Amino acid sequence: IFEYNQIMDDRNYTKVWISRSGVATTSAVLRQVDVIIPTLFEYYESYLSDGFRNLVRPIPFPFDVSVPEERLFSQTEDPLQLLHVRTRPLQKGTSYIESAFERAKSMGSTSRLRIVNRLSTAEFRHVLRSLDGLIDQAVAYSWGYTALEAMWRGCLVLGGNRPEARAALGIDSCPIFNLTPDPEQIAE
Repeated sequence: IFEYNQIMDDRNYTKVWISRSGVATTSAVLRQVDVIIPTLFEYYESYLSDGFRNLVRPIPFPFDVSVPEERLFSQTEDPLQLLHVRTRPLQKGTSYIESAFERAKSMGSTSRLRIVNRLSTAEFRHVLRSLDGLIDQAVAYSWGYTALEAMWRGCLVLGGNRPEARAALGIDSCPIFNLTPDPEQIAE
């Protein structure tokens, strides 16, 4: 496992993850472990389709809410101000989100979308102070850590929240507004 972590440093993470050697490295590591505990529905499904049978049901991301935080929700009257962090545009469905906002604007919406490429955790928390919510992902079935952080801070979250993901996680409901890769659905 240590050798695997050395390969996945910040500079090479994306390049290694999407390369054949990255997939081979990941597969080799996963075949040596007794149990795989996925944290997202998408990971669980992809491991199953790749033939891994040493899986347990996905578990939600651990999140420490014991530290009291000030409420950061801006509660603006109008326009609604939302953030989209474009770290992986294809996986997050950035083009659908951009199209949806153009559509909403043409229908008279005054909502604003701020798109940023990458933020540190501290920067993300700071930016949330002036916004009403987060548009996380339009093509995902489940939610990630960014959505949890935004909800914890009192923000509206739009992103993946499909029934099959909730069922796999053993969760009946989640306050995330589910998005699909459909600009019309997102705009509404």
